[in-house]
Amino acid sequence: ITEAIWTRYMPLMQKIKQLVYNGVIGKPHTLSANLGYAISHKERIQRPELGGGALLDIGVYTLNFAAMVFGTDIDRIDTSCTKTDTGVDAQESTTLWYRDGRMAQLYSSIYAKTDRQGIISGEDGHIIVDNINNPSTVRVFDKNYTEVIRNYAPKQITGFEYEIEACADALDRGLTETPIMPHAETLRMMTLMDGLRKRWGVAFPNDRNATPQ
Repeated sequence: ITEAIWTRYMPLMQKIKQLVYNGVIGKPHTLSANLGYAISHKERIQRPELGGGALLDIGVYTLNFAAMVFGTDIDRIDTSCTKTDTGVDAQESTTLWYRDGRMAQLYSSIYAKTDRQGIISGEDGHIIVDNINNPSTVRVFDKNYTEVIRNYAPKQITGFEYEIEACADALDRGLTETPIMPHAETLRMMTLMDGLRKRWGVAFPNDRNATPQ
């Protein structure tokens, strides 16, 4: 059993982590990520009983992008949102502060079509990821803002093939979860999002009490 959140399985995402951990931009300090589409007209987005709002539909990808690059050691969270007439979150901004001083600034919107970029900045340069939802290009810039590395995603069938491969690999190895997206990480991300919604006052009819993170 595994969560089919496709960005976790993308090969280019593994390349991004490798670049950061290899110190290509020096010590990383900040990360920003955004995702926005003009989808407010969709019924599933507007209805609380369908788990509507920006967070569970697209904001989850900004949170996962931050988690894949900066990890889970969050010290505190600053967050706010605007709501639709139906009471679900329409646009939100969240800042994650990590115990080692790093910062991740995330936002998502159901009203605006954003550039969908992720930017990771360090002492010696920065990395720009085009489309955090399905990374297509990764560009590395040095401290003089000169592009020094460019990587492209491999040609995809649908983009979903990588999570299928991970599932097949786990079955072949007799695992009950894939190390790419362990069960504990799925639960952590859901608890994080439950906590954000509770702070915003965004409730669904089938909610249980969520503990703010």
